[in-house]
Amino acid sequence: MNAPFSITDVAIIGAGFAGTAAALSLLNAGKTVVLIDKGRGPGGRSSTRRTEAGRFDHGAPFFAVTREDFTKTVETWRGHGIAAPWQGRSIALDGTGTPAVPHLPDVHVGMPSMNGILKHLGQDLEIRFGVRVETVERHDGAWRLRDEDGAIVAQSEAVIISVPSVQAVPLLQTAGASVFAVEAAAVEVAPCWTVMALLPGTTPAYEVAEVTSGPLGLAIRQDTKPGRDSTTSGHSAWVLHAAEAWATEHLEEDKDAVISPLINAFRGVGGPIGEPVFAAAHRWRYATVTKPVGKPHLWDPVKRVGACGDWLPDQGAHGGIEAAWQSGTSLAAAVLKPIKKITP
Repeated sequence: MNAPFSITDVAIIGAGFAGTAAALSLLNAGKTVVLIDKGRGPGGRSSTRRTEAGRFDHGAPFFAVTREDFTKTVETWRGHGIAAPWQGRSIALDGTGTPAVPHLPDVHVGMPSMNGILKHLGQDLEIRFGVRVETVERHDGAWRLRDEDGAIVAQSEAVIISVPSVQAVPLLQTAGASVFAVEAAAVEVAPCWTVMALLPGTTPAYEVAEVTSGPLGLAIRQDTKPGRDSTTSGHSAWVLHAAEAWATEHLEEDKDAVISPLINAFRGVGGPIGEPVFAAAHRWRYATVTKPVGKPHLWDPVKRVGACGDWLPDQGAHGGIEAAWQSGTSLAAAVLKPIKKITP
């Protein structure tokens, strides 16, 4: 069968923050790059849901900035108007609503939504959305990426796998990177249920609450973020993230079945909140990395295949977007590093 695509320098599976970071670094170094993503558009865990009640950042609600190199990157984003600091009132609560340890994170958000950063950065990249890569195989000295029907969707000299660890395992196996597949399989991740709600009545005097017990783990007031939709008088938009243990226990519940428990838990810490004007739920099976690989990236310079993502660097509570960006950038540097020739 004739190959439908010319051979690029690098093909990247996954167009989230890690894949985008790698792609931009490689593109700036003069490499040809194509990204393949199974989603309908940019975002991944930084996705934004459009609803009849407005937009909700139902994935990553914000991101921390702790590293000097990432600080410089975020300053560039701010200069382009695609990121902004969010100095919302924040607190930590126990399951009864009693204040616990004060919680004052230094965080940023994407503009005008969390996926606004990737939408802007992806303008200069070749991204093929709506394509699911099933196998990665070597053929005549180049890599071929095939979809679920066996059709070739990309050809390249090198391949970067930038998807959640669970999804990376089979791709690494088909690429013959069994050692990397074992490392990816050892990663531990926790799921999350997220409820998006437009609520009437009295609302709490804070924008972010970290709840230390009960079904609810995190509550974020959506409409107070910079550049977000304003709500009608007497209403506020909230995104509620379930606690890790509760989400794990109720992972296979129907979407509608998780809404009431999480809103009721919010009432327990947030006060007299009326019935929601709008409510919807979303399940994230691979939401939070609890046990990473502990390396910035994975890369085989001989086979020219590797992986990046927030499941690789060990950054503790400061993972997510910052960890993903660090991982993608470091892998791009490894890809660009010349292979040392062994002198006889």
